[in-house]
Amino acid sequence: VYEMFPWLASNFLAPVIKANSCYDFVIALLAKEIESHKEKRKLDENQDFIDYYLDEIDKVNADATYNEENLLQTIYDLFVAGTETTATTLCWALLFMVTYPDVQEKVQKELDAVLGCSHVFCYEDRKNLPYTNAVIHEIQRYSNIVFIALPRMSVKDTELLGYHVPKKTVILANIDSVLSDPEKWETPDQFNPGHFLDKDGNFVNREAFLPFAIGKRVCIGELLAKMELFIAFSTLLHAFRFTLPEGVKEVNTKFVFGATMKPPPYQLCAIPR
Repeated sequence: VYEMFPWLASNFLAPVIKANSCYDFVIALLAKEIESHKEKRKLDENQDFIDYYLDEIDKVNADATYNEENLLQTIYDLFVAGTETTATTLCWALLFMVTYPDVQEKVQKELDAVLGCSHVFCYEDRKNLPYTNAVIHEIQRYSNIVFIALPRMSVKDTELLGYHVPKKTVILANIDSVLSDPEKWETPDQFNPGHFLDKDGNFVNREAFLPFAIGKRVCIGELLAKMELFIAFSTLLHAFRFTLPEGVKEVNTKFVFGATMKPPPYQLCAIPR
């Protein structure tokens, strides 16, 4: 409806009106932050991304694309892509932990055995926590919150697996086809951390693990997302045991379709350990 009648949708369709309102709110907030940086920043004393970007704008290169509009959109992209995806993955992580309590117990035993009771997690800890690392990777594989990668365009005529791909063809990569490929995974339709462990229990990174896509246009937030997921997940499971509320025997693990594939709403109990 929005594609055919954008004016009508923007003014009369409640979901579109709400989405536009949220977008305008965030943009106004970011614009205010940029103005605050412009007023407070000092030359050669940059504090963050905004300061460095403003420096590039000041260089006044006619061929450059550095301007405040692009700065605003870039910050917005960082918030959306860097928050929504990680938060959704953590929602799936906790859902899987109450669905598979044996997996949760093994993670907690490893955390306790390797790191003890009082520990502030850092990303380097993953090297000593192969099972926990494997569980996090399996959460990403099994939940697969983004089915289709962002659009790409071929820059020249080429051939792929016998198919002719003309120049300027828009290409959509099906990430789901790789993460659930029975030729690449032993039990693609099951939650199985063993996919990322060898026979000795060591962590193994699989070639077919591509939730962030691959190549020159791989997700630029991959490392940040991995760090956030590992630290947040490990910290939560180190501090709490997660269970279903009393009287609830099972939960729905079918995704809700959207910009990212979210779990349906659920409740759980976080019991301090």
